[in-house]
Amino acid sequence: NRVHRLKTSLPELNIVLNGGLSSLKEDLSHLGGLDGLMYGREAYHNPWMLHEVDPLFAGEDALVATRQQAVEAMFPYVESQLATGQHLHGITRHMLGLFHAQPGGRMWRQVLSTEGVKQGAGIEVLKQALGVVEDKARRLAAE
Repeated sequence: NRVHRLKTSLPELNIVLNGGLSSLKEDLSHLGGLDGLMYGREAYHNPWMLHEVDPLFAGEDALVATRQQAVEAMFPYVESQLATGQHLHGITRHMLGLFHAQPGGRMWRQVLSTEGVKQGAGIEVLKQALGVVEDKARRLAAE
């Protein structure tokens, strides 16, 4: 409420709500009076939420339909960064929350956190982590 009052008092200022936001769909109501929304921790801990940005704001389909496709789309980038001497963990630490609240999410984080920090860790670790998530999904579907 304070942020909305501030915008009403000073409409010429660019006012962006930052903090306490967790759902793009639910938070859209704030855009009626404000200039933007900023997602920090929530987007970091649950990056899949950003999958809704293009459909909600641009009216376009998301570039990928599944978390698995998002990981696979990262392969060329990861490989190019590894080739420049970057460490896998420096890239994948930002992907730890991708399977937040999903079957296999804990195993995803575990593989990336334990194997991804090892010297020389490469794309195979990312593929291994994705494999454990896919295995978990197959096991659940078979039940």
